[in-house]
Amino acid sequence: MNLGAPLAHYTVANLPEEVRLQDALPSLAGDWISSKKGCKKAIERGRVLLNDVVGKTGDWVHNGDRVTLLQARQIQAVKIPVPLHIGFEDEAILVVWKPAGLHTSGNHQNSLRAQVATWATSGVLADSLGHPEPAHRLDFATSGWVIFGRTAKALQELNAAFKNERIKKYYLAIVHGTVPAALKIHLSLESKSAATAALCWATGGIPTRGEGSLICVTTGSGRTHQIRKHLYAIQHGIVGDDRYGNGPHYAGHGLLLTAYRLEFIHPITHQLVQVEASPPRKFKRFAWVKHALGTVGLQPLP
Repeated sequence: MNLGAPLAHYTVANLPEEVRLQDALPSLAGDWISSKKGCKKAIERGRVLLNDVVGKTGDWVHNGDRVTLLQARQIQAVKIPVPLHIGFEDEAILVVWKPAGLHTSGNHQNSLRAQVATWATSGVLADSLGHPEPAHRLDFATSGWVIFGRTAKALQELNAAFKNERIKKYYLAIVHGTVPAALKIHLSLESKSAATAALCWATGGIPTRGEGSLICVTTGSGRTHQIRKHLYAIQHGIVGDDRYGNGPHYAGHGLLLTAYRLEFIHPITHQLVQVEASPPRKFKRFAWVKHALGTVGLQPLP
């Protein structure tokens, strides 16, 4: 088996009783993998050694055992359909634009992760990874900025920043119905607290589908499908959402949600990094949205 290089080593301690590897890993490797689901996937993909042997999710773990988290394996070069849009780049991190209709990572032949791995040159720093790794994900249907770590330290710090909600993410969405000037949604997801805030920038008609609103959205947490679920819950589903849509379905143009802006402190230099992009052209096919974007600009929430 072609194993990746070690990322981190742990010695198990303070367990009250023996537990399965998939249950022990989240508390050990929480600075690298933010969810139980992610830990389970890492084990299934052969990225976790238990006492120097590739572990299985059901293996028993005891105090004194050694657990090693490995880098992801090298991936094969893939075709890059269009030039990658790079918002920021240095030897430690990359910020790359993900188009809608592209997986961030996972077992997909032509994911953004695979394209970045094909495009990026090898790092020169001592702890450079075999290829850049995404510190977070965007839905398949959502376009926007994704941050990649190029070194082990940068990736670890980025993971911690996302976990502690220190990275500001701003989205634009067109939703069904007329929303208030400002709104806040507090609704637990996956049995965890989650909060979403939004400002309404403009309202107007959606052909044959009634009224719609252009909103700027931000979240602290990053639960799976958080924005889509929260807006659906208050009866303002995102236009083009075929999964959580509670308005008249508007097909043919995809999900009208984009992560257009990121703000964060660089994990190594500690300088402020800000990246921003205009929304995809499909947003501007509505005259009132195009006018609003030209009037208010792309200023984020206060």
